[in-house]
Amino acid sequence: MAGLKCLSGWQWLFILEGTLTLLIFVFFVTFLPANPSKTAPLHHSWDFFSERELPIVRARVVADDESKTTDNAQMSLKSIVQALLDYRLRVHMILNIVSLAPKGGLQLYGPTIIKSLGFSTVNANLLNSVSSVLVIILSYLIAFGSDKTHMRGPWCIVAFIWSLPFQAPCLA
Repeated sequence: MAGLKCLSGWQWLFILEGTLTLLIFVFFVTFLPANPSKTAPLHHSWDFFSERELPIVRARVVADDESKTTDNAQMSLKSIVQALLDYRLRVHMILNIVSLAPKGGLQLYGPTIIKSLGFSTVNANLLNSVSSVLVIILSYLIAFGSDKTHMRGPWCIVAFIWSLPFQAPCLA
């Protein structure tokens, strides 16, 4: 699309991605319920659930997390400090940095590297997208296993360990 309407390709990319983002935003603002107690979309009088289904939905949401019984969660400076001092949050942050940072550069510059090997732009992007598709599949499998076993930590560790062998080429 470079040159169309006197705009560069990168400008069209920003316009198209920005438009899609705004459309998704409008969709969610229009249809997202306020909270588990009020499941009707924000700007509509109809509801997604019947009168019989509403108590079931609320019970399931509360069973998953009891803090969701309140309509508005209150955040205070004390709760923020407690979260920052929580060792589990720090360990989670370190694991994410260790597993995500090395592959960020490879994901960003991968198409350029692949293209320099003689592939066309389209083929370079397709070859680079394979890892992203596999991550999507792995994410669904881990989420499925996590839901079935009702355990989150071990599955997070599986995801972290899964990424380590793929980091080795980045370190070499």
